[in-house]
Amino acid sequence: MATATKHVAAAKSPPARARPASKTASPAFRIYQDNAAGYHWEIVDRSGASLVQSRGFDSEDEAKQAARGMQQGARSAHFEPIVGGDTEPTP
Repeated sequence: MATATKHVAAAKSPPARARPASKTASPAFRIYQDNAAGYHWEIVDRSGASLVQSRGFDSEDEAKQAARGMQQGARSAHFEPIVGGDTEPTP
């Protein structure tokens, strides 16, 4: 399935009265409801751009639980480098 790419102009400098996002702002989890009444979590960067989206859940509570589980699990996650075409984790 192909997806369309939307081209946008480069962002302009914010007005002097606007507060810029903190340079140290970390990604955040956001829960939302889709058009089919399903719930999802997503991780957004400091500008609000979506980095990762979950599968659908039947309720907001299920999506929140899954997001919390992902957040807790990410704290102990490590990188598994893949060299060349090898898909097996490095020992």
